[in-house]
Amino acid sequence: APPPPPAPPAAVPCSAAGAAGKPASAKEFMPEERPLILSVDDDEVNQEVIQSALQDFCDIEVAMCGQDALAYLDAQALKKASGQQGRIPDLVLLDIQMPGMTGFEVCERIRKVFEIHTKMPIIMVSARTPQDATAIKGYHSGTTDFLSKPFNCSVLKHKVLLALKMKQEVRLGASDLRASEAAEELSVLKQEMLLLKGDMQSEKMRRDVEVERLKTQLERERRLTAEMEQLKNQLERESRRSEGDMQTEKMRRDLERDRSQTAETEQLKSQLERERRRNEELQLVNHELNNLSKANMQKPLSTCSTPLAGRPPRMEVSSMVPSCNVSENSILASDSVMHHKQVAQHQQVTMMGLSRELIGAKAALQATHSRLEVMNRLAAGCQDLLQLPASLPFSPSVDGSMGGHEEEDEAQHHLRSQLMSYQSTVAIVSTHLDMMQRIAEIPA
Repeated sequence: APPPPPAPPAAVPCSAAGAAGKPASAKEFMPEERPLILSVDDDEVNQEVIQSALQDFCDIEVAMCGQDALAYLDAQALKKASGQQGRIPDLVLLDIQMPGMTGFEVCERIRKVFEIHTKMPIIMVSARTPQDATAIKGYHSGTTDFLSKPFNCSVLKHKVLLALKMKQEVRLGASDLRASEAAEELSVLKQEMLLLKGDMQSEKMRRDVEVERLKTQLERERRLTAEMEQLKNQLERESRRSEGDMQTEKMRRDLERDRSQTAETEQLKSQLERERRRNEELQLVNHELNNLSKANMQKPLSTCSTPLAGRPPRMEVSSMVPSCNVSENSILASDSVMHHKQVAQHQQVTMMGLSRELIGAKAALQATHSRLEVMNRLAAGCQDLLQLPASLPFSPSVDGSMGGHEEEDEAQHHLRSQLMSYQSTVAIVSTHLDMMQRIAEIPA
């Protein structure tokens, strides 16, 4: 085989490997999985030679012209873009002289999609002369390396492995770069997490302080609520006491009014008795005066009926004197009768007023009956309250003291004192009621 042409700068490692006189092993440049190589050549013999040289470490896809190669690349790219199982070749072996499209045109079309050589290495294989001008034209069209025909299979193998090695190293370098960038991002994220953790801790401390403050405020509000409930209960007890005191005071006033009415009734009764006695005395005096008047009127008539001739003159004069006295007595009796009649008329007017007052006293007596019934019902209610069990429920105070029993005992004592007062009041009113009933039985 003829010696290989001078390699471009990218093929320097391959020349160094070939200068060692010993071809490098395929394992030294093998990637982790078998690479896929697209061989584009219209000569079947060349295709067989390429497959025999490279099939031990890679898979080979054959295209007999440039149009088939581009169609294969488009189909695989479309499958991969749609999520199907498509595979882009790792390297392209491209012949220059082919029907339809030359290798230069195919290389330019490929480089429009894969601009970076390490993503899609292209090795041109050609027998055109001059070889240097062909190689330079290939480099300008976008090829990665150049191999002249007829070629040495070992050189082809080294060039292919070297291109795959460079692609793998670039990929690993990019991975390392991405790893370093990821590490930097991770360190930044760690710092941000530390800052965020500090912020979270400070926020947690602030929230704990806020929670403690809210707990303290809630406890204060609970104490205030308990104090308000205690004050409310105390006000209710005071209100009940004041209502009981007001009722007691009202009953006392009613009792005083009943007593005053009873005293007035007694006074009217005594006055009525005096007026009756006076009326009886006046009737007796009137009766005596009438009798005296009748006697005096009869006496002068008998005196005047005696003959005047048989009497001496002294006896006639003496007999006329009693007649004059009788006339004066009659006049005095008539005046006394008129006076007594006037007094009797005045007494009748007074009796009519006393009758009206007695009717009012009877109405007051009926009202006293009604109040007595109310007082009896109230006393019965108080007696029912006093018959409640002694172990009444109570609520302890805020400080935990058991002051409910003292308040209940004081309330029961207050109710008992009110009941005793009501009972005494009822007894007094009953006594006065009986008295007023006896007064009411007196005829008008």
